[in-house]
Amino acid sequence: MLFNEQLVLIPGNIQYRPENIPALLDVLQQAGLTGAAIADSSSYRFDVGENFSELISFLGCSPGIPGSSKRDGSCIEFVFYDSGSQFLGGKNTSNPCCPECKHQFKNWQQLLQQWQDNNNTLITCPDCNHESLIPKLNWRYRAAFASCAIIINEISEGVALPADGLLEILKDLSGCDWLYFYRQV
Repeated sequence: MLFNEQLVLIPGNIQYRPENIPALLDVLQQAGLTGAAIADSSSYRFDVGENFSELISFLGCSPGIPGSSKRDGSCIEFVFYDSGSQFLGGKNTSNPCCPECKHQFKNWQQLLQQWQDNNNTLITCPDCNHESLIPKLNWRYRAAFASCAIIINEISEGVALPADGLLEILKDLSGCDWLYFYRQV
């Protein structure tokens, strides 16, 4: 079964959505994360930029770096949700944990439905009684909630992560820390 593996960067504030999207895209293109816009796309899709391998740290020996939109799927996408924060999970989403005691919530699909019905729903951990909003659970680098995201296609879990320099650029632009996770779609 084939699927696209992605490294997804999200703001730590799940409500954050840039007011000036073109300015964000321009700064990241000037930094060299992104290259040329992909012309056949109506969304915000770009080839990787000249400094991509400096802004995304690859672990291990000589991994394949996505290089061009000419290969299916290899690009950087920016997504912005007008309706507020969304659940960004994939085929690899696993049971989230309590942020206090690490209890695994095996009924996470039900919890997700509760959150979609009322995103202020607090859940209580059955082991330690800690109350948490569903987005604040530990999704173990395999899912998250966000109002915008930077999606880097063709990056397998554990192969690469955002460099500190990229996270600093994003923090300067947004005023909040940025996180990352891996997704299979």
